[in-house]
Amino acid sequence: MDNESKKEHGVELRRFQLFQLDILREFMRVCNEHDLRWWLAYGSLLGAARHGGFIPWDDDIDVFMPAEDYLKFREICAKGGLSEGFYIQSHALNPRNFIGWQRIGVENSTSLPHEYADIHAEWGVCIDIFPLFPVAPQGARMESRANSIRRRFDRLTAKYLYRHRAAMQDSPLRRLYYRAMGAMPDSLNILLWNKAEKSVLDPDGEGNWPMGSFDDPCLYPSDLFARTVTLPFEGMQLPVPEGYRDVLEIYYGSDWAEIPSEEKRVCHSGGGSAEVVVSLVDSYRLYLR
Repeated sequence: MDNESKKEHGVELRRFQLFQLDILREFMRVCNEHDLRWWLAYGSLLGAARHGGFIPWDDDIDVFMPAEDYLKFREICAKGGLSEGFYIQSHALNPRNFIGWQRIGVENSTSLPHEYADIHAEWGVCIDIFPLFPVAPQGARMESRANSIRRRFDRLTAKYLYRHRAAMQDSPLRRLYYRAMGAMPDSLNILLWNKAEKSVLDPDGEGNWPMGSFDDPCLYPSDLFARTVTLPFEGMQLPVPEGYRDVLEIYYGSDWAEIPSEEKRVCHSGGGSAEVVVSLVDSYRLYLR
């Protein structure tokens, strides 16, 4: 990439970061009005701890919410709690959304992989909201049940992804399985999905179990989240768990504070790539097939 291209990329990256901050402020407004708990998570937590804001080459925002607050947040948003132009994305509200966690997005924006243009989910620019919930200890009898529930939850979430990918399968039996998974009526899918989600987010057991989140293989001691502190993030002081250093070490390793080499720096939006349509002014609906 020549210097001019790098400069142009830097400008576009910053525009995307500022757009994400607008979404975060809307998220914060709802949480403040309803006294909901949350913390920066994953790359956003790493960016706050290491850079005082975004990781310089990245542009997405991730947050954790305790399961109880996570579900309350969705209920509030589904009942009109968001400002005009924003939406809440959840499989519970649109079964075409094949991501298990929820997001806040902007209607008049687009972040859509070309591959999925035939899946009429919500594809606006968004921030990711992950639930944090107790997980049965390793080796416990309940772990087998919990894993079974999570697998069922994942399969239900992927209904329209199964339908989309059925024809791509090499095995006739596998194609049949994908088509069967994609043929379940939406009403039944959402009923079973809500039941599975509740079982995942509100398991039977002790409150001091380690904490986990969707698509995250790591478990975090619950006491790391017992108290909240703040870290600087793009000129704001934002909440993080008091044990944020341990959280980062568990997820990223002991060298989390070190700056990675240039070839290991990843931008999550896909902006500028041939695989993803990104726009901060056009609705994703313009690009659906």
